[in-house]
Amino acid sequence: SESTMSRIKPILASWFGRIHTVLLGAKPHKGFDIMITGVNRDDYRSTLGKGFLGLVEMYKKYPNKKWYGLLDDDCFCNAHGLVTALSAFDSSQPWSFSQSGFAKSNWRLFGGAGIIISHGMLREMAPHLTK
Repeated sequence: SESTMSRIKPILASWFGRIHTVLLGAKPHKGFDIMITGVNRDDYRSTLGKGFLGLVEMYKKYPNKKWYGLLDDDCFCNAHGLVTALSAFDSSQPWSFSQSGFAKSNWRLFGGAGIIISHGMLREMAPHLTK
């Protein structure tokens, strides 16, 4: 959203260039390559739909990546540490890493710390994530 565009500059200056990074959004923003998700809102409540639809779009555009991640604009990513940690896992298998816990008696993944999903997991999820 317009209110978060100022927070993109520190991301660009820190971890953005160390790993392949895609920005998701509802509309183009001048000066940034934004992958349009089809969710017509850019606010806190649109994050879940935008994130899952963004994962599908990333999977379509980059089908051979080993790992896909969703990080909010207020997350810092230690790219080297993340790549090192993920190298211990087989990305062809269904893996997802995130903060997790119970909400309304259901086990859920929470995206505050980001969500990392393996190629194998997204391959299984993608057919079920539609607009």
